[in-house]
Amino acid sequence: MKSVMMCAQAIFHPLDCFDLVKRDRDKTPWLTMIVLWVLTAAVQVFSVYLTAFALNPNLPEESNLLLLLALIFVPLISWVVGSYSTTTLMGGEAKFTEALTGATYGLVPYIVFTPLLTGLSHLLSTETAGLFTALRVLVVVWVVILQFVSFMRLNDYEFLKAIGVALVGIVAVLLIWAVVILLFVFSYQAFLFFKELYLELKNQQLFN
Repeated sequence: MKSVMMCAQAIFHPLDCFDLVKRDRDKTPWLTMIVLWVLTAAVQVFSVYLTAFALNPNLPEESNLLLLLALIFVPLISWVVGSYSTTTLMGGEAKFTEALTGATYGLVPYIVFTPLLTGLSHLLSTETAGLFTALRVLVVVWVVILQFVSFMRLNDYEFLKAIGVALVGIVAVLLIWAVVILLFVFSYQAFLFFKELYLELKNQQLFN
Protein backbone atom coordinates (compact mmCIF):
# COMPACT_ATOMS: atom_id res chain seq x y z
CA MET A 1 0.00 0.00 0.00
CA LYS A 2 2.83 2.41 0.85
CA SER A 3 4.50 1.74 -2.50
CA VAL A 4 1.25 2.50 -4.35
CA MET A 5 0.92 5.73 -2.39
CA MET A 6 4.47 6.72 -3.29
CA CYS A 7 3.81 5.98 -6.96
CA ALA A 8 0.81 8.33 -6.81
CA GLN A 9 2.95 10.92 -5.05
CA ALA A 10 5.58 10.63 -7.79
CA ILE A 11 2.93 12.03 -10.15
CA PHE A 12 1.02 14.49 -7.98
CA HIS A 13 3.45 15.35 -5.15
CA PRO A 14 6.95 14.30 -6.26
CA LEU A 15 8.73 16.22 -3.49
CA ASP A 16 6.81 14.23 -0.86
CA CYS A 17 7.66 11.00 -2.68
CA PHE A 18 11.39 11.71 -2.69
CA ASP A 19 11.27 12.91 0.92
CA LEU A 20 9.89 9.49 1.86
CA VAL A 21 12.65 7.81 -0.13
CA LYS A 22 15.16 9.87 1.81
CA ARG A 23 13.49 9.13 5.15
CA ASP A 24 13.53 5.38 4.48
CA ARG A 25 17.04 5.35 3.00
CA ASP A 26 18.00 2.27 5.03
CA LYS A 27 15.03 0.26 3.70
CA THR A 28 15.61 -0.32 0.00
CA PRO A 29 12.27 -1.40 -1.60
CA TRP A 30 13.78 -3.97 -3.95
CA LEU A 31 10.47 -5.71 -4.69
CA THR A 32 8.77 -2.43 -5.58
CA MET A 33 11.67 -1.43 -7.83
CA ILE A 34 11.68 -4.79 -9.61
CA VAL A 35 7.94 -4.49 -10.23
CA LEU A 36 8.37 -0.96 -11.62
CA TRP A 37 11.25 -2.10 -13.85
CA VAL A 38 9.17 -4.98 -15.20
CA LEU A 39 6.21 -2.66 -15.80
CA THR A 40 8.46 -0.17 -17.57
CA ALA A 41 9.82 -2.91 -19.84
CA ALA A 42 6.31 -4.22 -20.57
CA VAL A 43 4.97 -0.75 -21.34
CA GLN A 44 7.90 -0.04 -23.65
CA VAL A 45 7.41 -3.25 -25.62
CA PHE A 46 3.61 -3.21 -25.75
CA SER A 47 3.54 0.43 -26.89
CA VAL A 48 5.54 -0.56 -29.98
CA TYR A 49 3.27 -3.48 -30.85
CA LEU A 50 -0.09 -1.98 -29.88
CA THR A 51 0.16 1.66 -30.99
CA ALA A 52 -2.01 2.35 -34.05
CA PHE A 53 -0.04 1.75 -37.23
CA ALA A 54 -0.64 5.25 -38.64
CA LEU A 55 0.84 6.90 -35.55
CA ASN A 56 3.50 4.33 -34.68
CA PRO A 57 7.05 5.63 -35.28
CA ASN A 58 8.35 2.04 -35.00
CA LEU A 59 7.61 -0.89 -37.28
CA PRO A 60 6.83 -3.82 -34.94
CA GLU A 61 8.19 -6.43 -37.34
CA GLU A 62 11.52 -4.59 -37.53
CA SER A 63 11.84 -3.71 -33.84
CA ASN A 64 14.57 -5.22 -31.69
CA LEU A 65 13.27 -5.99 -28.20
CA LEU A 66 16.69 -5.76 -26.59
CA LEU A 67 17.28 -2.37 -28.21
CA LEU A 68 13.86 -1.15 -27.05
CA LEU A 69 14.69 -2.07 -23.46
CA ALA A 70 18.21 -0.65 -23.73
CA LEU A 71 16.78 2.72 -24.78
CA ILE A 72 15.07 2.90 -21.37
CA PHE A 73 17.42 1.20 -18.94
CA VAL A 74 20.89 2.05 -20.26
CA PRO A 75 20.39 5.84 -19.93
CA LEU A 76 18.67 5.38 -16.56
CA ILE A 77 21.38 3.18 -15.02
CA SER A 78 24.14 5.29 -16.57
CA TRP A 79 22.58 8.42 -15.07
CA VAL A 80 22.33 6.84 -11.61
CA VAL A 81 25.93 5.61 -11.71
CA GLY A 82 27.31 8.83 -13.19
CA SER A 83 25.39 11.17 -10.91
CA TYR A 84 26.13 9.13 -7.80
CA SER A 85 29.86 8.99 -8.55
CA THR A 86 29.77 12.76 -8.98
CA THR A 87 27.80 13.54 -5.82
CA THR A 88 30.18 11.49 -3.67
CA LEU A 89 32.84 14.06 -4.58
CA MET A 90 30.62 17.13 -4.38
CA GLY A 91 28.88 16.98 -1.02
CA GLY A 92 25.95 14.78 -1.99
CA GLU A 93 23.96 12.95 0.67
CA ALA A 94 22.24 10.18 -1.30
CA LYS A 95 23.34 6.56 -1.10
CA PHE A 96 23.52 4.58 -4.35
CA THR A 97 20.44 2.49 -3.53
CA GLU A 98 18.62 5.67 -2.51
CA ALA A 99 19.47 7.32 -5.84
CA LEU A 100 18.36 4.19 -7.70
CA THR A 101 15.07 4.14 -5.78
CA GLY A 102 14.36 7.79 -6.59
CA ALA A 103 15.20 7.27 -10.25
CA THR A 104 12.88 4.26 -10.38
CA TYR A 105 9.94 6.19 -8.93
CA GLY A 106 10.67 8.81 -11.56
CA LEU A 107 9.58 6.27 -14.20
CA VAL A 108 5.99 6.18 -12.87
CA PRO A 109 4.56 8.78 -15.32
CA TYR A 110 5.92 6.73 -18.22
CA ILE A 111 4.35 3.56 -16.81
CA VAL A 112 0.97 5.23 -16.25
CA PHE A 113 0.56 7.45 -19.29
CA THR A 114 2.18 5.45 -22.09
CA PRO A 115 -0.60 2.81 -22.09
CA LEU A 116 -3.16 5.64 -22.12
CA LEU A 117 -1.44 7.18 -25.15
CA THR A 118 -1.30 3.77 -26.80
CA GLY A 119 -5.05 3.44 -26.42
CA LEU A 120 -5.57 7.05 -27.55
CA SER A 121 -3.62 6.36 -30.74
CA HIS A 122 -6.54 4.22 -31.99
CA LEU A 123 -8.92 7.18 -31.62
CA LEU A 124 -6.73 9.70 -33.44
CA SER A 125 -6.17 10.19 -37.14
CA THR A 126 -2.99 10.91 -39.06
CA GLU A 127 -3.93 14.61 -39.03
CA THR A 128 -3.33 14.65 -35.27
CA ALA A 129 0.03 12.86 -35.46
CA GLY A 130 1.78 16.02 -34.29
CA LEU A 131 -0.36 16.17 -31.15
CA PHE A 132 0.28 12.50 -30.42
CA THR A 133 4.04 12.96 -30.82
CA ALA A 134 3.96 16.04 -28.57
CA LEU A 135 2.18 14.06 -25.84
CA ARG A 136 4.75 11.27 -26.04
CA VAL A 137 7.57 13.80 -25.78
CA LEU A 138 5.80 15.47 -22.85
CA VAL A 139 5.80 12.17 -20.93
CA VAL A 140 9.53 11.72 -21.56
CA VAL A 141 10.24 15.31 -20.46
CA TRP A 142 8.17 14.68 -17.33
CA VAL A 143 10.32 11.66 -16.48
CA VAL A 144 13.51 13.64 -17.07
CA ILE A 145 12.28 16.43 -14.78
CA LEU A 146 11.47 13.89 -12.07
CA GLN A 147 14.95 12.46 -12.38
CA PHE A 148 16.38 15.92 -11.75
CA VAL A 149 14.00 16.64 -8.87
CA SER A 150 14.91 13.31 -7.26
CA PHE A 151 18.61 14.06 -7.72
CA MET A 152 18.24 17.52 -6.16
CA ARG A 153 16.03 16.45 -3.27
CA LEU A 154 17.92 13.32 -2.24
CA ASN A 155 21.24 15.15 -2.21
CA ASP A 156 19.79 18.25 -0.52
CA TYR A 157 21.18 20.55 -3.21
CA GLU A 158 20.03 24.07 -3.99
CA PHE A 159 18.60 24.47 -7.50
CA LEU A 160 21.65 26.11 -9.10
CA LYS A 161 24.08 23.70 -7.45
CA ALA A 162 21.92 20.78 -8.55
CA ILE A 163 22.12 22.00 -12.15
CA GLY A 164 25.90 22.33 -11.97
CA VAL A 165 26.45 18.93 -10.37
CA ALA A 166 23.95 17.32 -12.77
CA LEU A 167 25.91 18.68 -15.73
CA VAL A 168 29.09 17.18 -14.28
CA GLY A 169 27.17 13.94 -13.80
CA ILE A 170 26.10 13.98 -17.46
CA VAL A 171 29.74 14.44 -18.47
CA ALA A 172 30.59 11.45 -16.26
CA VAL A 173 27.90 9.42 -18.03
CA LEU A 174 29.34 10.36 -21.44
CA LEU A 175 32.81 9.34 -20.27
CA ILE A 176 31.45 6.00 -19.04
CA TRP A 177 29.83 5.39 -22.42
CA ALA A 178 33.02 6.41 -24.23
CA VAL A 179 35.10 3.96 -22.18
CA VAL A 180 32.59 1.15 -22.75
CA ILE A 181 32.50 1.83 -26.50
CA LEU A 182 36.31 1.92 -26.70
CA LEU A 183 36.58 -1.34 -24.77
CA PHE A 184 34.05 -2.92 -27.11
CA VAL A 185 35.87 -1.68 -30.22
CA PHE A 186 39.27 -2.85 -28.95
CA SER A 187 37.85 -6.21 -27.88
CA TYR A 188 36.20 -6.69 -31.27
CA GLN A 189 39.40 -5.76 -33.11
CA ALA A 190 41.37 -8.19 -30.93
CA PHE A 191 38.80 -10.91 -31.65
CA LEU A 192 39.12 -10.34 -35.42
CA PHE A 193 42.93 -10.37 -35.19
CA PHE A 194 43.08 -13.69 -33.33
CA LYS A 195 40.41 -15.13 -35.60
CA GLU A 196 42.43 -14.24 -38.70
CA LEU A 197 45.58 -15.56 -37.05
CA TYR A 198 43.86 -18.85 -36.21
CA LEU A 199 42.54 -19.24 -39.76
CA GLU A 200 45.95 -18.44 -41.22
CA LEU A 201 47.67 -21.03 -39.04
CA LYS A 202 44.96 -23.57 -39.85
CA ASN A 203 45.37 -22.99 -43.60
CA GLN A 204 49.16 -23.36 -43.35
CA GLN A 205 48.74 -26.71 -41.58
CA LEU A 206 46.38 -27.91 -44.30
CA PHE A 207 48.84 -27.07 -47.10
CA ASN A 208 51.95 -28.43 -45.32
